[in-house]
Amino acid sequence: MIAAESQDALGMQLLDDCGCVEWTHGAPRALPPDIVEELRKGLQHSSRCTAVLDDRHIVDAWMLESANDGTAGTRMLVCLRAQPEWMESAALTARQLEIAELASDGATLREIAGHLGLSCHTVRTHLRNVYRLLGVGNRLELAHSLMFVRARA
Repeated sequence: MIAAESQDALGMQLLDDCGCVEWTHGAPRALPPDIVEELRKGLQHSSRCTAVLDDRHIVDAWMLESANDGTAGTRMLVCLRAQPEWMESAALTARQLEIAELASDGATLREIAGHLGLSCHTVRTHLRNVYRLLGVGNRLELAHSLMFVRARA
């Protein structure tokens, strides 16, 4: 399965070079051409990419192999996601955001502490507060939530 549907998914669509082929659920929504182009460029370097649509929505995209000839790059699956309502009041400090970004990129507590000149205990406390503010339980959920935080910034 390429993308698990979640509560914040507003719809998924299949795009080819000509535009929307079909929606899997939800009301059809037209994506701005600049967002589609940004996704296509991102998918040239990776099998998955994300673009910010506005301050409350992000778009995830995955490159699919063509059903006809097996070549990649002709179709992509797009998922429109809305920011969960509970995140509207979640405001991170600059330090919390810096630590959250490093943690979501895979840095360990010790690496973050060394990079920022802090103790591991301070980093752990900041990270615990970030998890609480964003309502997440692990680094994968943190990375997903940070997409919405970045969109609001």
